[in-house]
Amino acid sequence: MWSSARPDAAALTAADFGERLGLTPLALPGASTPRTVKRCYVGDVLSRAPAFAGADCLFITVRTGETVAAAALLAGAAMVVLAEGQQPLPELVARCRSEGLPLYGSEKSAARLCFEAISLLEKQEE
Repeated sequence: MWSSARPDAAALTAADFGERLGLTPLALPGASTPRTVKRCYVGDVLSRAPAFAGADCLFITVRTGETVAAAALLAGAAMVVLAEGQQPLPELVARCRSEGLPLYGSEKSAARLCFEAISLLEKQEE
C-alpha cells in the first residue's frame, strides 16, 4: 500500500481517477457523496485487503466475483478497478451498485494502473 494523506491537498474523487486514468465505468453509485481517494492498493488475495488496503483506497485487482466488493467494503475502499481487461461477474456489479461502491475497468496492467494512480496522488502533494 502507498499512502498520501496531506490534509490541505486538493482531494481527488473516484470519478476524478476514473477520468484521469481513462477507466471504463462498470457500476457507479447514484447521487451519493463522492469518496476521495487517498491511497492505492493492488492485490488479488482478497482476505488480505481488509487488513492492508486502508480506508479511502483505490483498490486494483483482477478478481471479478462478488467477494471483491465484500473485501473492498471491509477495507473502506473508495473505489475498485478491475485491471487487465477483466470483466466483472453480474453479482459484483449488483453488489457495487447496491453498496454505492464505484467499480471501473481497464485494459491496463495492475502495475501500470498503480503507477499512474500513485503519480496522481503525488501531484496532490505539490
